[in-house]
This record gives sequence, C-alpha cells and structure tokens, in this order.
Amino acid sequence: MAGCEADRAKEKVVREKLHKLSTIDTGRLPYEIIFVVDKPYMITTNIDIADGLANGAVGKLSHFVLDDQNRVMRVWLLFPNGDGVKVLGKVVGYANAKGIGTEMDSINRKSATVPLN
Repeated sequence: MAGCEADRAKEKVVREKLHKLSTIDTGRLPYEIIFVVDKPYMITTNIDIADGLANGAVGKLSHFVLDDQNRVMRVWLLFPNGDGVKVLGKVVGYANAKGIGTEMDSINRKSATVPLN
C-alpha cells in the first residue's frame, strides 16, 4: 500500500513538472489538447512537410476517434488550402463508413519522451 502511494506521489510531481514545460521543451507537443468539432487547430510539429502538414498549418477539426480509454487516437482535419495527404490507405474504409470526406486529413496521436532532469 505504501509503495502505491509513493508511486502516485512521484507521478503527481512528474506530471506537474511536465505541465509547466513550454512546447519548445516537449518536441512542440502541448501537454493537453481539448478537441471541439468545427474549430480550427494549428499543427505545432512537422508531420509531413511535403504534403503541407507542417508546424503552423491550420485546419478545422471534423472528426476524431477515441480508444477504449476515451483517449483521442486520430483526428480528421480539413485544410482550406488543400494541404495534406488526404484519406489514404487503411483509413479509407473507416472514413467511408463514418461519412468522412476524402478531402479530410487523418492525423494519428503522437507522443514523445521528455527528459525532466
């Protein structure tokens, strides 16, 4: 029991440190994103520069996919200038089944290891 409490206390301290870091220190990934459909979102890290999915690109959120723990695993954005790779590969079937237009860009969840020392 005491070990679990100590682990939770350590996790709390680490989360507090991580929450205070700027996106420069976290590989341009924010600590948390609140997703709202039909709102614009700016990409803060380069995903696919050749296709326009680069730091600074802004697209409107049209759909997102949750996992079994209610974590966002994929978002679908519409970029007004046509940037992005569009719906390709394995996600085409999902997009068609959900009525997501092929002009939307699918972006998968990304995580990073951030040193806190």
